[in-house]
Amino acid sequence: MMGRNDNVSSPVTETVIDARNSSLLDKMEDLPLDICIYLPDHRGIQFSVAGGRHVNAEQLGNLVFDELSLEKSSAEEALTLWMCSPLLSIQLKAHHVPFQIRRLWMRFLRRYSHGLDEEMTSDEPLLILQRNVLLTVQRQREKYCIEILTAQLQERHESLLEILYLHAKESILNGYCLCPLDLCLRLASLQMAVEWRSFSSQHTGITLRESLADFLPAHVLTSVRSWSLFGWTIPFFKGSEDRLLSMYKAVAEWSKFRLYNAYVDLCMKLPSYGAAVFAAELEMRSRWRMHYRLSVCVSISRCWISVWEATCNKSHLFTVALRRCQFWLLDDDLDQFDDNFPALLLMFGEKQKDNGQKLLVTLFSKQAPLMEALLNSFCTEQQFAADAQVAIDCESGLSFQNRLSQISAVRFYNCEELSAKIPAYLKSRLERKLNIHRDSSNESL
Repeated sequence: MMGRNDNVSSPVTETVIDARNSSLLDKMEDLPLDICIYLPDHRGIQFSVAGGRHVNAEQLGNLVFDELSLEKSSAEEALTLWMCSPLLSIQLKAHHVPFQIRRLWMRFLRRYSHGLDEEMTSDEPLLILQRNVLLTVQRQREKYCIEILTAQLQERHESLLEILYLHAKESILNGYCLCPLDLCLRLASLQMAVEWRSFSSQHTGITLRESLADFLPAHVLTSVRSWSLFGWTIPFFKGSEDRLLSMYKAVAEWSKFRLYNAYVDLCMKLPSYGAAVFAAELEMRSRWRMHYRLSVCVSISRCWISVWEATCNKSHLFTVALRRCQFWLLDDDLDQFDDNFPALLLMFGEKQKDNGQKLLVTLFSKQAPLMEALLNSFCTEQQFAADAQVAIDCESGLSFQNRLSQISAVRFYNCEELSAKIPAYLKSRLERKLNIHRDSSNESL
């Protein structure tokens, strides 16, 4: 999940090296290979590549940039190749060889995915060109998403901006970028203008109702769609179709560049925009029974960590600014963990006050090493300070309320209290990480 030009070892690189050491990749023939690279909307571009079994992600990326007439320097900064499937998504570094990653896919799934054996056997990853997770929001806004660009610059960047738009749209519709209802409607109206173009008499509430699933994520459909019986809308159960049509009509004549720009600009206000999304489990409190494990999605961007339920309603649990959070990976003594999952510990303040109550939240996931690698890459980037300022500017305008009271977490004010409250199966490992002892002073963390 690390960057294209990052030479630091990562879990993906280590898996490939392990395979080389076990001779799994020794017999790779140097023959032409047909490779299909997909755009975020699953349109494919087919190449026949000489020696394709040895071609790395950077070389394949350059082929796509040439095919799409993208400016190389801008495209290399903003876009990168990902190997994606329903079970696992991996951003490739420049030196990664996609054929090797594909050949080792089952090994990656067994190590990092939560899929069942039959799901892993039938899993088919795609090689997709999409947004680079290391691209800063500030940099993207300054270089690619400014309406005052000259006509020449708009023409040069429109194809690149279209890919950023397509990736943002897929993230919204798939529920990987949580979005408040009002903003969902604004984004849907822009997408309608891109795909339907000019408003006409054919665009009515009835036709829109039949197409809502194409423009809105599944978990908000019931809040937008009107209820009807025998073709008649039921009074007091009228949805937002007419409002959405009005919003679409207002932007229907905009240029494509302006529509792409407006869509991406709205998405950049969301904590999960441009983030990598992982699967995990989180312990929740229960009034009627013992604490239970809940399947969650974890999005990690340059500024934010967001967690929400992996159920159909995508209910938001909490979002915390990366600059306010400390993290540790616990992947030793896995027999002490339920389901033998590694754990990623997150420590942050319940409120913005530095001297207030703190929480220690445990995310159980086979993908915890990938999360830690991505977090480490963000924290060592020189642009972190600039993006942290963006996070500060956006923090007061967050649309989601944290539901921390429903999460089973260690709540504490100082080291001594943490040492007393932390579960036994975490205590020894966390003490080694934090050097916390029973005789610690009351110094605040």
